[in-house]
Amino acid sequence: MESSASGERFILNGDNWTFQQLFNSIADGLEKKRPHKHATPLLGNIAWRVEKLKSLFTGKKPLLTKQSAIIAQCKTRFDNSKVLKQLPGFFFTPLTEVIEKSCEKYLHEAQPS
Repeated sequence: MESSASGERFILNGDNWTFQQLFNSIADGLEKKRPHKHATPLLGNIAWRVEKLKSLFTGKKPLLTKQSAIIAQCKTRFDNSKVLKQLPGFFFTPLTEVIEKSCEKYLHEAQPS
């Protein structure tokens, strides 16, 4: 609010992780088995089509779309240096810490009363 930046766009990311790193970290936090099947482009193409067909019958939104299947195969890196220069002293909470706390809270609240 006190910054001179006006009309600027910022990328807000603390880490650049692959989907595999993300899913493995969540699985570890939830004490579940890590995903073990490699999601190839062919598998992604089949999956989004099956989801599309399923959504036509159920009326529910598909869990995977053509766009999300394409994005899942891309390697994109983001640079947060612009926002860090504009906001000295600002820092991101490490993703490992966020996932760990979120999984602990979920596991605690999922316990039967």
